[in-house]
Amino acid sequence: MAFRHGVYTSELPTSILPARSVDSNVVFAVGTAAVDRLETDKPRYVNRLRMYYSYDEFVSEMGWDEENFNKYSLQELAYSHFALYRGAPLVVCNVFDPAVHKTSVSSEAVSFDAKGAASLKHGSVSRLVLKNAESSTTYVEGTDYTLDPISGELSRIEGGSLPAEANVTAGYDYADVSLVDSTDVIGGINESTGESEGLELIDSVFPQFRLVPGSILAPRFSEDPAVAVVMAAKADGINGLFKAVALADIPTEGEHGVKKYTDVPAYKQNNNLSDELLIVCWPKVKLGDRVFGLATHLTGLISQTDADREGVPYASPSNKRLEITSIGYPDEKEEGGWKELFLGLDKCNYLNGEGIYTAVNWDGGMKSWGGRMSAYPSNTDPKDCQDAIRRFFNWYQSTFILTYFQKVDNPLTRRQIQTILKSEQIRLDGYAAREMILGGSISFDESDNPTTDLIDGIARFHLRITPPPANREIDGIFEFDTDNLSVLFS
Repeated sequence: MAFRHGVYTSELPTSILPARSVDSNVVFAVGTAAVDRLETDKPRYVNRLRMYYSYDEFVSEMGWDEENFNKYSLQELAYSHFALYRGAPLVVCNVFDPAVHKTSVSSEAVSFDAKGAASLKHGSVSRLVLKNAESSTTYVEGTDYTLDPISGELSRIEGGSLPAEANVTAGYDYADVSLVDSTDVIGGINESTGESEGLELIDSVFPQFRLVPGSILAPRFSEDPAVAVVMAAKADGINGLFKAVALADIPTEGEHGVKKYTDVPAYKQNNNLSDELLIVCWPKVKLGDRVFGLATHLTGLISQTDADREGVPYASPSNKRLEITSIGYPDEKEEGGWKELFLGLDKCNYLNGEGIYTAVNWDGGMKSWGGRMSAYPSNTDPKDCQDAIRRFFNWYQSTFILTYFQKVDNPLTRRQIQTILKSEQIRLDGYAAREMILGGSISFDESDNPTTDLIDGIARFHLRITPPPANREIDGIFEFDTDNLSVLFS
């Protein structure tokens, strides 16, 4: 050290650290977006994470098809989350690739009208070949006709070789979102590029955006138990550190559709939909003519509930108003193609008792009704079976990890330990004072820290936290009191 002569100053680290801010419900969703409806000069994001804070941002990059709202699974989530519940942010991965998921049409009859206009049966068109009815002449785009590849609209060019009111045959490819299946959503590691795809991209959310996922969704695709199980697995150990909750829907249509509430628990059990990080929902819901998975609305309700409580996830989204007009499921046999269900409280409670979230048309309108993780009733540990406690634990652990990550590899000294103990206890006391928890404590116990761990640089802190359980039952005991008959003689 150099010779010094004078007055000098130095600084020590503050003995108390403020907690890192962590959003309680960053939604990570995998599905299909209308990227085939985008203008050709716009990029089409496939198996790339994109983050949005508004409905307009989503539409601008992911496209939108109003006439085919339910054709693209991410549309229902974007509309519900941004327009109905005003939640944000939303991190999405579109797995629909128009260049890969496409269907070929070999010979389609097309007729031009008197105005020189014609339409193909499909939009999102590529590699169009237009020939006369005898297939002896091939017409040239830009010389004989123009094509709007998004809509599939054709226009005859005056002066070209295409006759007026011609009958022609068209061969082309069109982007077909129906070809996207569960394997695309589950994703994995691309063998040729080594890059993550689908649900595997959840581990890239924090490195890319510095956001910890709070919920995992795959609208419509989560009706496949294989997808739901993978979602639950991905919810545990994100980046080897964080936890989230996965929200899945039980199907109401198709070969495995469940239409009776009494059959829902058996479907859940038979398809292994039981996990402390998984919420399962039944049936579907509707707003106007738009059909949604209940899980889609529930995640918006979670964000809304947290936002009303300073962003701290200590309250359940159960018994909160849903932005819907009907509860049921699509059924072509019914008038309007929709089977409306009027489940009484007893039936909804039966589903809740089997660890299934549902919706009820009860006092105060149509509301969510549940509060239990899918691990219930097999697992009755409050932190594993009650949604509010589970989500609080997930969130609090994330804040603990990120707050003290800056202290990793510092010398393991008494000051290091005291900084963590004091900082965390102040934080716990603050939450207790605001009744966000009933109480909490942190300790550094000798019994938890054997010498072999300490010499290896491992310090283990014990946190005891009590988020308030949801008051799921309120009982009033009424008694006829004969003592009050005495007023008759006074």
